[in-house]
Amino acid sequence: MEALNSITVKISDFDDGILSDDEIIKNAFDFVRNVKNKTVIFDSRDYLISKAVLIDSDTTVIIDGITIKQADNTFDNVFRGNNAVFDSNYPNGLAVGITDIKNIKIIGKNNAVISGPNINRTENGVEMVGDGFGWRTIQVLFAKVSNCEVCGLNFEKTRCWAMSFEKSDNLLIHDINVVSTCPNGDGVDIRSGCHDAEIYNISGLTMDDTVACTGIYGAYHENKDGAYPCEISRMLNPKMSPEELSIRNIKIHDITAIGRYHQVICCSAGGIKVHDISIYNCKADGTADVQLHSLIEMYSGRYIFFGDYTDDDIYSIRINNIDNNTYPYVLRIDDKVKDVWANKLIQRRTDDEIVHLEKEEGVTITNSRKI
Repeated sequence: MEALNSITVKISDFDDGILSDDEIIKNAFDFVRNVKNKTVIFDSRDYLISKAVLIDSDTTVIIDGITIKQADNTFDNVFRGNNAVFDSNYPNGLAVGITDIKNIKIIGKNNAVISGPNINRTENGVEMVGDGFGWRTIQVLFAKVSNCEVCGLNFEKTRCWAMSFEKSDNLLIHDINVVSTCPNGDGVDIRSGCHDAEIYNISGLTMDDTVACTGIYGAYHENKDGAYPCEISRMLNPKMSPEELSIRNIKIHDITAIGRYHQVICCSAGGIKVHDISIYNCKADGTADVQLHSLIEMYSGRYIFFGDYTDDDIYSIRINNIDNNTYPYVLRIDDKVKDVWANKLIQRRTDDEIVHLEKEEGVTITNSRKI
């Protein structure tokens, strides 16, 4: 007899009215775990969770018209790849092992919502939110995933970055709305080793960077002697080549969210290069009580992250059709870059500048103006 090749289940099928939502969800995912291709539908009502939902390869998750909300004092992701092993003595530290996973989709329909808790866990009287408390503050986290799509979701009450991807490829992230009020509240973070991704139609308000291509060898937010790293896969860095660790072949377009600092950044430090990035058809038209820097920024992490920047580690960037009515600069570049061409930058804030370049070499600006 051939093995079962595909299956679709609804979470409501496992709801007996007695078990907790965590137990109901676990039973549904355990039920399909050994089937090659599986679809799990969150349906019927909202769900309250206190631990991450772990996703295997060849899994489609559909969130249909409901909210998945984290219970008060939860300190974990909402979704995470089921491919990382952690030391029980250091549950918030780096993974001690990560395997490859593939073919994962998380699809929101009918105004689906992922929400953080109303009350965040505290440590010594401090809310455990922001990237100072590491990877468990991220709502959706995948490392070493290939062929992953996340779309159609509204993120609320985020506790740090809405999504983060490490050492992953063939990513499709789109039609996402993020409303963030927490420190370091990014939208989509693309970390070292990621390549071949497309990110588009991101709206809302983020309290740091809306889309961040951040290539850093270490991680500056590791208080408690490294107890809270932001990237679970960083122990793999010494085994990977500089090109394998680079962030490359990324398309970012049709972004309208306002980021407190930036809408899009390319950041490099510690020898990790960021290259072959296209950013186009982005618009910022709104005001907020935020510390605005520039719509797009390219800079090194040497001032805040571990590791120095080498000239030209950010290169082969194309920027086109960027319309700004929010930020002091449309484009700011703080370090020496190579082969960066920006075309049709529109600055609607007539008292501000179109670009700020610390070093002009390697940068071309064409058909750009104030209106």
